[in-house]
Amino acid sequence: MAGEDAVTSYIDWNTVALLFAMMVLVSITKKTGVFSYIALGLAKLVKGQPIPLLIGIGFLTALGSALLDNVTTVLLFVPVILTLTSLLQLPSFPYLVTIIVMANIGGTATLIGDPPNIMIGQAVPHLNFLSFLQHTAPPIALTLFIVVIILLCMVFRKQLKKIDEANIKELMKMNESSYLIKSPLLFQSLSILLLTIVGFLLHPVFHVDLTIIALSGAILLLIISEKEVEAEKVFEQVEWVTLFFFVGLFMLVGGLEEVGVIDELARSIMWLTEGDMTYTALLLLWVSGIFSGIIDNIPFVAAMIPIIKEFESYGMANLDPLWWSLALGACLGGEMVH
Repeated sequence: MAGEDAVTSYIDWNTVALLFAMMVLVSITKKTGVFSYIALGLAKLVKGQPIPLLIGIGFLTALGSALLDNVTTVLLFVPVILTLTSLLQLPSFPYLVTIIVMANIGGTATLIGDPPNIMIGQAVPHLNFLSFLQHTAPPIALTLFIVVIILLCMVFRKQLKKIDEANIKELMKMNESSYLIKSPLLFQSLSILLLTIVGFLLHPVFHVDLTIIALSGAILLLIISEKEVEAEKVFEQVEWVTLFFFVGLFMLVGGLEEVGVIDELARSIMWLTEGDMTYTALLLLWVSGIFSGIIDNIPFVAAMIPIIKEFESYGMANLDPLWWSLALGACLGGEMVH
């Protein structure tokens, strides 16, 4: 294989297409204002009390990040939190930190929540949406609980003071519906997004590729919402730089694989752990966490995927523990970079 074919053969177009489809779905859905509506509704539910508000916003952000992506989730919730903290005369810093931290952690819980998970899921077809929920969601739920306790009890405890009754009354007067765009787009976007997620969950039953499911949802939403949404403006909001970054990254890793670097790294790891699965998984978890905290976790995961695949040629039959170690280590370690 030579020339253009050799270069493009290493590009995982399924990952690129899945990222593109999710960007389109999120770009249209966020126009409805539903996320601001939910955040304000939560604030009114807890009557603006600082600690319940921080906990609620934290877990709401984690959930949003698990179903969408962490960057978009942060951009959606930050404006409404700034409005709420200003109204309640609370320091915004604890809430902004909580949003950022919880968004990055929450995205680790699902296949679509963080790019490294998408890359792993596309590289290993039997690791589907349900597999990620079963294996990464429980440790992530525990991590979220620990992080909230640390933020509340150790970091921001003194800053989360009581608020005046007058401020609470002002909050309760706010109309969360004013953030909501009541139009067919609201029903259309939420319905398609829900159907797409259901499609991900049913992937093991119907064996339809996740990329096909996501692209079908994105195309359908573009078609039925054409009266309210211009496709050109939606495409302008797609993170093309990110998509081309992935294309270049896949080609770079492919080059390393061609010249034998990947095989040598796999051989070295097997020698270090003597082929023991437990030692290899633990080593991978810590190495992934440390290196993803120093560099970005996306190129690290791109480099590690072919290395782990190479382990099979050295006698390792079931590589699933290694994939989960990579997913958890890379995504949680990447928190240090963010």
